[in-house]
Amino acid sequence: MNAPELILIVDDIPSNLAVLSETLNAEGYDVAIATSGERALKQMEQILPDLILLDIQMPNMDGFTVCQKLKIDSRTCQIPIIFMTALTDLDSKMKGFELGAIDYITKPFQYREVIARIRTHLQLRKLTFSLEKEVSAQTASLQNALHEKEILLKEIHHRVKNNLMIVISLLNWQGESVQDPKLLSILEDSKKRINSIALIHEKLYRSPDLVKIDFGEYLHSLVHQIFATFSLSHDRVQLRCEVTSIFLNIETATPCGLIINELVSNALEHAFPENRSGELFVSLSHDEKDQIILMVADDGVGFPEGVDFRQTESLGWQLVCLLTEQLEGDVQLFRESGTRVVVSFSELNYQRRF
Repeated sequence: MNAPELILIVDDIPSNLAVLSETLNAEGYDVAIATSGERALKQMEQILPDLILLDIQMPNMDGFTVCQKLKIDSRTCQIPIIFMTALTDLDSKMKGFELGAIDYITKPFQYREVIARIRTHLQLRKLTFSLEKEVSAQTASLQNALHEKEILLKEIHHRVKNNLMIVISLLNWQGESVQDPKLLSILEDSKKRINSIALIHEKLYRSPDLVKIDFGEYLHSLVHQIFATFSLSHDRVQLRCEVTSIFLNIETATPCGLIINELVSNALEHAFPENRSGELFVSLSHDEKDQIILMVADDGVGFPEGVDFRQTESLGWQLVCLLTEQLEGDVQLFRESGTRVVVSFSELNYQRRF
């Protein structure tokens, strides 16, 4: 059986305390009394009531002050307070509500009304506690489920990356038995494309939200990895990256990573023949329309005149055009002091699946 609820009555008039105490006892409530605000605060250092009936007009410390002190104390701030007053002006009532009271009882008391208001607010308090407990339990359950999903997604990204690296190892193994330079070149191109995807899953595995990666960081890592696969010294071809920290989802990052792989690989392979020196510049930024701008530029021999990169038989350029279309973006090529390719796009808005 539940213990009776405790009501604290704070009033400096003994007759009010006596009548209210008798009425509440008859309804099955336990009652504590305090004849001043100071005594009420002192009592609550020992025991906390379930509800407080608080008179406003008391000497030394009035009910408003008592209420204010209770509401700034973490131990007592959740206790419901019903003011008791003979004041009828709106300003006094509004002040009480602003300080945190939940209701008013007007003197002289209508005892049936008093009991009804007390019963209602105690029931509301019980329901609030019950709801808070349920919400807390549901929140904990959702947090656990989310944590489990995060672990699962991390494992998925990790395994995808590892499986892609296995594919690269198989291609390496296959390449050992291949003598045809053209076929070896195809295998090398395939490995670089797979690596660009594997790196995305590696970044997602290490990303806090598992949904987006810092594409600027990814681009910097990918470009340096591609550069390392070519027999080019930094003294002959200087690599310069200027990237902004832009977070992209996997649907956008994957085709964009493949585009970078094709453009950077193409520049390093064709822009600096016969020990020609120069610079490869890669940048990632936003424009004034908040579009993402990817630029790969070199000061090499330049893209051949009279060749339309959109109509070439080169698989690399076909991939660049196809993937740009997939990004719903635009690609442009400029022949000025070498070759400059600019890809503009916005992040694809795919609905989250988890």
